[in-house]
Amino acid sequence: MRTLNLKGMSWIMALAMMFIVSFTSCSDDKEEGATTPVFPEEQAISCNTGETKVLTFDANMTWQLSSTAAIWCKFEVNGEDKEVVKGEAGKQSITIKVTDAAQEIGKTSEAQLKLDMGGETKVIATVTRSAKGYSLKIYDAEGNEITTEQGLEVGYKKQISFTVKANFRFAATSFPEWVILDGGSMAGEVNDKEEGELKIQATNGLTVKENGEYEKWPVEAGKDSKNVITFADEAGNASFSFPVFFKGMGAEDINITEPELNSRYGWNVSLDGKTFKLAGSMDGGENVITFNDKMEFTVVSLKDEYEVVLLDAFNHWQTGKKVIEEMNSYSSWIKYTKNGNKVTLTVNALNPDMEGYNSRECYALVIPKAQYEQIEEDIVANLVTTNEEGDQDLVYIYGQNNLLINLVQEEEKADGESFEILKGGYMPLTCNKVTDESILNKFHDYSVTAVYSVEVPKTENYNNVSINPLLSNWSNTNGYSIYNTKDDSENTEVVPEPGENNIAIDVPENPIYIVFKDKNGINKKILMVQFTADVFTVTDNMLNNINCTLHSNNSGWVSDLYGVDGNNIWEATPTSPQLYMIKFASSENTIKKLQCYNFDAEELTETTSDFNFNDTEASDVSIDSGTIYVYYGQGTYINYSIALLITTNTDEKYLLVVNQPQ
Repeated sequence: MRTLNLKGMSWIMALAMMFIVSFTSCSDDKEEGATTPVFPEEQAISCNTGETKVLTFDANMTWQLSSTAAIWCKFEVNGEDKEVVKGEAGKQSITIKVTDAAQEIGKTSEAQLKLDMGGETKVIATVTRSAKGYSLKIYDAEGNEITTEQGLEVGYKKQISFTVKANFRFAATSFPEWVILDGGSMAGEVNDKEEGELKIQATNGLTVKENGEYEKWPVEAGKDSKNVITFADEAGNASFSFPVFFKGMGAEDINITEPELNSRYGWNVSLDGKTFKLAGSMDGGENVITFNDKMEFTVVSLKDEYEVVLLDAFNHWQTGKKVIEEMNSYSSWIKYTKNGNKVTLTVNALNPDMEGYNSRECYALVIPKAQYEQIEEDIVANLVTTNEEGDQDLVYIYGQNNLLINLVQEEEKADGESFEILKGGYMPLTCNKVTDESILNKFHDYSVTAVYSVEVPKTENYNNVSINPLLSNWSNTNGYSIYNTKDDSENTEVVPEPGENNIAIDVPENPIYIVFKDKNGINKKILMVQFTADVFTVTDNMLNNINCTLHSNNSGWVSDLYGVDGNNIWEATPTSPQLYMIKFASSENTIKKLQCYNFDAEELTETTSDFNFNDTEASDVSIDSGTIYVYYGQGTYINYSIALLITTNTDEKYLLVVNQPQ
């Protein structure tokens, strides 16, 4: 066995070898257990005499915390004051206590809190104590003082107000990113009516910033040192911080972000369950929104606690009435997945030959947990109502607040254009697509794809018409609404009779329009219905009738220029130069005011002053006993098409364009 012979070495070499061995051993030990300390970001904390604040931070190893001004800034542990605290890795909550020791007038005090970890030291917080003599208090709306232990409450969808009173001019200098301070700022003003020294005051309110996350999670006062609102003076001599807290959105509140805005109804799914379509309209043109394979929704509820409810809707095989039932895990043809605030829906394929039916309907809802627990014993009884006709539907409030989507799965069918209209059951009537902008603007809010009009010849008998809207997804029992054209009021006198694929109505004396909608309640088309009736009677000198028709209105420019509704603009075309007589066809209309215009002029050109309406002998335009005389004969001064703007006794305006004879 060989041994180390120290006698043959110099003492210097022996010591050197021992040092190398020792150094190598220490280095190896450090590398094996090494951990790099991760220090938190530095915080600014306002804490005044007699107050305590909580400092929160994360430590990834054993740590020690000390204060550079331990005489007045200490740590409170189990009711005892400490100058140094220490602990193990993890999330930390340290109570800071501030006293009045060494406090000076007109001078703030600062203490740095130093964290030691892994042989390194860094400042993680600076505590600022206001100068002596500064005072600030906060009160709630009822006048009760709010302490730093209680904190200020942050409201959800409404402000929770508070009042700050101080003996110095202050402003709100900082508050958490998730909090909205009304107006974004707050500064104190002098209130001379206030008794006592706290005459500088301001009132404001706090609400949570809604971004789909902040509103879901409650925040406790004092649990995080960053969740404070700070008030300070401009000179920096005073700084007061109060914790804020938030109870969270209501336990029964829920917000849903749809794939498309206001698109809960009107969805159709292909038979293979792969294509979701929403048929709507935009600016009068067809606009189809499509999603493939799935539908995704964002649901905002307290702590992401909510339940998905699926309802199956169908027509009862005996009564034909709509029935709604809850789907179960066996019967559900809609599948869903929940991932936090995300809900994804998919649809199984439908084979009409195997299933025995060619369409099916579903309602998918999301219910907050607290609300669901109240209704889960009988979902349908709580969510579904039955109308007077015996059809079931969602309770209105659930349809407004909780519905994700209502969809129908069926084979896609294209809607037809225009309408099929028969008078008396056999006579086809032609309807025209309306292009007059002034009329289309009247129906803008209905968001339909097109507006049509039909004039029905009035006869002694059979003044009824059948109307087929040529819609693929339409009900002849409730797929329409009828309104009076004159004032847009609902018409309850016309009672449609449902046919095989149409409705039949008796045409009323006054014009109406019918809004047709699909089974999902989406407005699709409008049909304007009125009798063919002349507003004016125009005859020549030999009492021959001159045809008088609605004016084309040239995309609405005539209506805009003369300020007359497009339905009240008419034109007559005389056949030869002579005298023409014009009067209202109905005796109910009388002439209150007459104005004349050169219709051929490029700009609005009034010519009323060229005529003496009372002189039927000499004037080319005159009025006598409700009849307007227009002379286009030999020697006339009217060398243009004349526009007669007539105001009636009911202040309704009509425009009759009498074209110059050629």
